[in-house]
Amino acid sequence: MAVLLVAALTSIKYQNTIIKVTKADRNTYKQNMEVLIGEVEHYVTKDSLSAAKTQVLELKLEEYEQFRAEDLATIGSLRVRLRNLDNVVTTQLQTMATIRGTFRDSIINDFLATLGGNVEKVQDTIKRLDIRTTWWDFEAELRTDTYELNGLFTSRDSLFITAQTEYKRFKLFGLIPLWETNNVLKRDVDAVSKNPYTQIMGLEFIEIRKKRR
Repeated sequence: MAVLLVAALTSIKYQNTIIKVTKADRNTYKQNMEVLIGEVEHYVTKDSLSAAKTQVLELKLEEYEQFRAEDLATIGSLRVRLRNLDNVVTTQLQTMATIRGTFRDSIINDFLATLGGNVEKVQDTIKRLDIRTTWWDFEAELRTDTYELNGLFTSRDSLFITAQTEYKRFKLFGLIPLWETNNVLKRDVDAVSKNPYTQIMGLEFIEIRKKRR
């Protein structure tokens, strides 16, 4: 009798576990569909900085390998073990700056070999432009003889990323929200660029779902 009771209790516990896992998987699938159908929310902070908001996308490792093969190849080039992979954040950035400055003349020396075999020093004038700011630098040279322009644009950026979790609230009679429960309603990720010349074009946050032990 005792053996049958233990077996019955074990069976009930196992079924409850299966129900909880199935429900959790169903909720995750529903939330993933909402994330994939939705769009990244773009907004501007009080400091006029570009920011973006998205929700967390949960994928199993085999799902990530199937749908993100190119990103997986990039991860493979890093010192990261796939079995230890927890999160993957992807952002797309665009930096645009209006450049204004004045070219200044600069004398350069060129050495020219003549037909007679002699080497003569020839002076030439080029125009230089050098602009330096906190977030970007621009250096350029313009040759006055050939009008050839050579330049270098250097941009510096800093991304600040936060993650927050919003939990479902218990509703009295299904209408009046009261206290928070342990059930997750949604998880949001916000990213902001500290560079005022940079705009965040895309944002994605993927959490790798580990197998339950």
